[in-house]
Amino acid sequence: MKLWKSWKNVPTEIKILLPEACLLLILLSIALLLLPYKVLIRYLKYQPDKNPQSPNYHVPSPNSPEAHVARAISICSRRLVPWAKCLPQAMAADIMLSRREIQSHLFVGVFLQKDGKLGSHAWLCSGRVFVTGLEGSHGTEQIICYRKTHSGDLPS
Repeated sequence: MKLWKSWKNVPTEIKILLPEACLLLILLSIALLLLPYKVLIRYLKYQPDKNPQSPNYHVPSPNSPEAHVARAISICSRRLVPWAKCLPQAMAADIMLSRREIQSHLFVGVFLQKDGKLGSHAWLCSGRVFVTGLEGSHGTEQIICYRKTHSGDLPS
């Protein structure tokens, strides 16, 4: 019953994005298990960006396409594809935004965990707007930023 009430509150423009978000999260999670990271990055046509934008990012306005994609990814990763962590979430959101001809940057960074080991985190920004990964990006040292070499659909 609680799930039904929360489903009724999800706007239609986000419900439309949920199948795409879930499918991409599943496919990218499997791809990251089967393929080396560098191979997947090359296949998805990412290039290192030497001049990423200023680190003064903020959350998207509620009715922007970035916010709709972010919410769809969040819903799918919490309820339907819970094993999809930050990297598949950022990649899926990037593909969804690319299909809508919205440019974005994929950031990967490292941080020191409480047990002294290194952890990693990925987040996606479009312009100066956080799309995914805001909650884990604080205290994370950025090591690389990627951008797509061209906009459009998945590579052929």
